[in-house]
Amino acid sequence: MRAHSSEKLTAPFLASHVGLSLSRFLHLFSEEVRFPFSDWLQRLRVSSALRLVEGSDVPFGTIAESCGIIDQSRMTFLFRRYFGKTPRRMRAEACIRMSL
Repeated sequence: MRAHSSEKLTAPFLASHVGLSLSRFLHLFSEEVRFPFSDWLQRLRVSSALRLVEGSDVPFGTIAESCGIIDQSRMTFLFRRYFGKTPRRMRAEACIRMSL
């Protein structure tokens, strides 16, 4: 899943891919990783986006798209939710840390 996190991954697709019913897949997934499937996938995508935000000057819309996030606006919303900061602020702070 990590290698394909930017693709359109769905629980029904993955459940059928591993030969489980959807309900069994979702149960086992959340039991194993301690997060619901959709939350875990979202966190994975945001983590990938964070690495690109802090380590490059790639435009935020391009980062969102390459990480499987709908658009730059949604990425900004998710950054505020998980990090309490916008991507722009995260990038600025990373630049300051690198220049020290």
